[in-house]
Amino acid sequence: MLNALVWISVALAPTVAVYLFYAVIGHGHEWIYANILSVFGRAPEDPHVLLHRGSRILLVTAPFAAALLLAHASGIPRPRGKAPEIGFLNMWTLVAIAAVAVFGTWYIHYVLPVFVPLSIETAPLFCKGTGKVMLYLMCGTGIIWGQFMITRHLGSEGNSALF
Repeated sequence: MLNALVWISVALAPTVAVYLFYAVIGHGHEWIYANILSVFGRAPEDPHVLLHRGSRILLVTAPFAAALLLAHASGIPRPRGKAPEIGFLNMWTLVAIAAVAVFGTWYIHYVLPVFVPLSIETAPLFCKGTGKVMLYLMCGTGIIWGQFMITRHLGSEGNSALF
């Protein structure tokens, strides 16, 4: 129990520190509204917008899902004697995914906290032959897709002077 309280305290410390700073300078209420209460006051989104955002989240997490399925199908063993750690990773992954789902507006940056546990969960796969090929494909696809997104962004939201 003490171990859990230490981890929770470490996780909350930066947030509490920033809140205390804003409270000291007289803006604690604004911080609470901007970071906590405003989430509950959002207007409902158009279903088509939500579908688009959800599909983008699924697209960026699909490589991890494919890697987990490949790891399971290829029978890559989990380390022996590490059941508590694996259970922690599984719960971390599930909580991160549930947190994205609960917010419901599904902006693409909401999926970022899911990447850390998914990366750790899939890491053992990339040590094997098939996994190495998949890792190279994922990296190559990410690089190419990233360049495409930069080009698209330049055309719709800015110009080369911004970059």
